[in-house]
Amino acid sequence: MLKKLKIKFVIVIMAIVTIIFASVFACIMHLTQRNIERESIQMMQTIPLEIGKPAPIPPPDKKDKKMVMPFFTIAVNRDNEISAYGGEFYDLSDKELLKELLELAEADEKQIGVLKDYDLRFCKTRTPKSNNIVFADMSNEKAMLNEFAQNTLFIGIIAYIIFFAISILL
Repeated sequence: MLKKLKIKFVIVIMAIVTIIFASVFACIMHLTQRNIERESIQMMQTIPLEIGKPAPIPPPDKKDKKMVMPFFTIAVNRDNEISAYGGEFYDLSDKELLKELLELAEADEKQIGVLKDYDLRFCKTRTPKSNNIVFADMSNEKAMLNEFAQNTLFIGIIAYIIFFAISILL
């Protein structure tokens, strides 16, 4: 009788711990993903305003903690001429691909969206001289979230095993 009660007690405790761990894991992953997405969008929204201005060099004691990611901008001026700039990580000489990306982004009615086939996030902005669409690479975000998920799951499994051992011992 006592052994059955002990087994039921361990099962109930582990069920509660499982629910708590799953909830905490889901919340942490969701909040982390939203934070990374928010930082990416903020960076993308400031890019067209800063084109042509040299980036200031921060003092050694004031390192900028903003996320830096590969991006490029496609600008369409009043004469419908297309130009691309800002892509040190991208080959911007492929005009066909640039036109395709431009068409896909313009077809989306939202100001901010994602081109899943290309792993790119886009942000549409207007300046007095041109319409700009900033594209940012999302592969770093995905890799960072996957690594974070793996680390969090590893820590969670270790904690789960510890809770299981403690519940059996008690």
